Amino acid sequence: MKLFNCGDGGEHKDECSICLKEFENGVSIIELPCSHVFHTVCTLNWFAQVANCPLCRSLVHPLQYEQARMDTIYNSHY
Repeated sequence: MKLFNCGDGGEHKDECSICLKEFENGVSIIELPCSHVFHTVCTLNWFAQVANCPLCRSLVHPLQYEQARMDTIYNSHY
């Protein structure tokens, strides 16, 4: 999984398919191994319940999810 802020040069669709809100510059987003992109907060809440991509249902390994969660916590403090 890749964590980055919207507007960092990545080419991504315009809205998060979980919350259906547009991506805004500076907001943390995450790209799953299947290349689907969502708000980081939406993704972490989703993975607290299921371990599949919300769009294609591909499995996301729990260690990948945990690493993304820890990266988000670390980045929010520094």
